[in-house]
Amino acid sequence: MNKKSFQFYKSDSHINEHINLIQKLGKKIAYLRKNKKFSQERLSEKANISVIYLGKVERGEANPTLDKLIKIAKALDVEIAEIFSFTL
Repeated sequence: MNKKSFQFYKSDSHINEHINLIQKLGKKIAYLRKNKKFSQERLSEKANISVIYLGKVERGEANPTLDKLIKIAKALDVEIAEIFSFTL
């Protein structure tokens, strides 16, 4: 992709909204995990996902599937809707 194309995608509001949502999701998962006093290792074991992947999700570097979000919610003992509630 050339520089001009990259700038178009970088400034696209839909892409920015998507990135913002992924970052909020990650912060909320980290918040819920810490609130339960779980380490990343413990949550990843309970959710049956890799600790590296969980770290990427929490930092907003990975776009988790619905399946992964359901596993994380179950491991945290919260409803899936709680993960999408961004008021902390």
